[in-house]
Amino acid sequence: MSSPLSEFLQQAPPLSRTIAGVTLVTSVLTWVFGVIQPITLIYYYPLITGYPYQLWRLVSPFFLTGPKMGIVMDTFFLYRDASEAEKRFVRTGDFFIFTVFVGAIILLLNHFIVGGALFLQALNVAFAYYWSAKEPAATSVNFFVASFSVRYLPYVMLLMMAITKGPQAVYVGATGVIAAHAYIFLTHVYPRYGMGRNILTTPNWVHGLFEGSSTAAPIPIRVSDGSSTATGRAAPAGFDSVGGIWRQRGTGQRLGG
Repeated sequence: MSSPLSEFLQQAPPLSRTIAGVTLVTSVLTWVFGVIQPITLIYYYPLITGYPYQLWRLVSPFFLTGPKMGIVMDTFFLYRDASEAEKRFVRTGDFFIFTVFVGAIILLLNHFIVGGALFLQALNVAFAYYWSAKEPAATSVNFFVASFSVRYLPYVMLLMMAITKGPQAVYVGATGVIAAHAYIFLTHVYPRYGMGRNILTTPNWVHGLFEGSSTAAPIPIRVSDGSSTATGRAAPAGFDSVGGIWRQRGTGQRLGG
C-alpha cells in the first residue's frame, strides 16, 4: 500500500517537484547542517570566469532559500507557483524551456543591471507571473491570510519583498516579471499579433527527455472557455482563452498594464 507521501510525489508535476526538492535539500544542507557555505552558492562573476572555474554559480543561486523559516516558506511557495505554472503547459518539455529561458533572462538582468546574487525569489515571481497570466481574473488565490485575484499575485509578492527585505529585493524579484513577460510575448503575443515566428519552440529531443520519444507528435492544445480554475490545464497565454490576460489587455500595453 503506497504512503500519502509517495502518492503526492507521483501526482506532483515532475519538474516542479524536482526544483522544489533540490531547493529544499540545498537549503537544509546550507542553513541547518552547515555542510555548504552560502557564499559558495551566490552569483559572483569573477569566480565563474577565473580558474578554477566555479561554473555551478550559474545555477546554484536559483536553489537557495532564506534561513530559518525561509527554508519552509520559500520552498512551499516555490512549489505551489511552479506547479501551477507547469500545469498550464501541455508538455513538460515546454515548461523546461520556459524555466531555462526565464532563468537566463533573470541572470543576465542581474549581471548587467540589478546586481543580485541570489535568484530564487525572482524565479518564483516568474512562475507566479505566468500562472497569473493564464488565469481568468475571477480566480482567487490565498497568500498567507489574504485572498485576492490571482492576477495580483506577482505584485503582492514584490510588495512583501519591499516590506520584509527592502528595495534591492524588489529589483531582483522584478527581473522575474520581466523574464516571464518576455517569454509570453515571444511565444504567444508576437507570433499571433505581430505575424512573427515563435523562436522558442521546444526541440523534439527535449520532449524526448521527459516523454520517452524524441519524435513524439505534439499534443493538441485545449482552448479554454474562460471558466477554468487554478487547478486545470488550459492553452498557453495569448491563445483564444476568453478572459485571458493578453486578449483583455491587447498588444500595445506596457509591462504589467
